[in-house]
Order: sequence, then C-alpha cells, then structure tokens
Amino acid sequence: MRTDDNGDITFSFTAPESLTRWNFIGLAHTKDMQTGMLTSSAMTTKDFMIMPNLPRFARVGDNVSIVARINNKGIGDVKGTARLQLFDPATDKIISTIQLPFFVAKEGETSVTFKFIPTEEYPLFRRKNYS
Repeated sequence: MRTDDNGDITFSFTAPESLTRWNFIGLAHTKDMQTGMLTSSAMTTKDFMIMPNLPRFARVGDNVSIVARINNKGIGDVKGTARLQLFDPATDKIISTIQLPFFVAKEGETSVTFKFIPTEEYPLFRRKNYS
C-alpha cells in the first residue's frame, strides 16, 4: 500500500487465473483513535470467455444438452464456431465432433447448446469375462 501527499492510498495485487469476485474491507485509524472503514468489491474476468455447464452424469440413452455461455467483455464483435469433441477415454480417439456457429456483440453474451445421445458403442469401462 502506498500513501501520497494527500493521504490517498493505492495498492495493487496479482489476481490468480480464476474468475471470481473479491471483497475488500479497509480499516484505518489515526494516532488519536479516529477510525474509518471502506468496503468495496472487484471482479476478475477475461475479455472473452466460454463457460460450459456440464452435466454431472450422462447415461446411455440420455438426451444430453451441454450449454456453453459465451461472454464478450469488449474485444469488439466476435463471430466464430464453438466446437465440442467427444473422445474414447481408453484410446483418446475422437469419436464425435459437434460444431455450432455463434455471434456475440461487444459487451454482449450468447450461448450455444450441444446435443447428443450417449451410446454403448464406446463404454467407459471394459467388462471382463470371468467364466
């Protein structure tokens, strides 16, 4: 923290690479025990973010929808393609790719919804025959 000649305080810190809200509470006192308090908050964000909302579970035969929210905090209008790739966890082979176009204006928000139905063709666990 730094204090200038007018008594104004400035400070800086390095925020981690996470999206979060920071609450700040400042307490001050003088030599003759006068006190003051300041509260404020700040949010760490990125200029362009894609935040998927993943289901906790997906079972064979379910109609799965994965919604991804796209936020544009000011890099200009953005037009692009969002892509979801599903892969076989045993081999890392890509088994499905879904691509959806999107447009989000500067300071805007949009979303894309990927839909698919899991099948038994690519099981997560290989069953062994114990007979």
